[in-house]
Amino acid sequence: MKRRTVESPQRPPRGWLLCLLVSILLVAATTLAVSAAALVTAKFIRLDGLPHCFTVFASGPDVVPGPGEADPFHPELGPMAKGRVEVGDECLRWEIVCFNLSSPVTSMALHGPLHRGMETAPPLVDMNIGDVGKDGHFLRSKCLPITYEQELAINSRPGDFYLQLNSEAFPDGAVRGPLGTRCGGSL
Repeated sequence: MKRRTVESPQRPPRGWLLCLLVSILLVAATTLAVSAAALVTAKFIRLDGLPHCFTVFASGPDVVPGPGEADPFHPELGPMAKGRVEVGDECLRWEIVCFNLSSPVTSMALHGPLHRGMETAPPLVDMNIGDVGKDGHFLRSKCLPITYEQELAINSRPGDFYLQLNSEAFPDGAVRGPLGTRCGGSL
């Protein structure tokens, strides 16, 4: 009778368990990195595809170093500008209404970012509106191109940016106000 040889099962190569663990860890790390990147990106990009919109309320007493334009007898009715600023698709748009300014608005700029301990920041975007008049004038823009980096900075920390309007009587700042809460809709 022929002797049957039974082959013993081959042993896996040494370190197979270590290779398996390393592979699992690499897959988990990649998944975690992709998820984290998606979360960070989602913070700055609206899921509905619309640009970010921020409210603005600017007044004379907020101008630094000041003084900006103010009405000492009726501060609540003094010079001001209200509106909203929209940032998205590497584009800046705005709707601003000016009230009670003593002279025409000559320029407007978005300043920032403010860093810790700073009261002023250089203009980030010159809105170049020219002479638009005074009292109750409605300022509205079309797309003013900005870089992706500027858009990302504004959308990630809007409170570090402020709008400043200059007038003939106050060339260094008539009214100023920070980008405020997010608003709905689009311009």
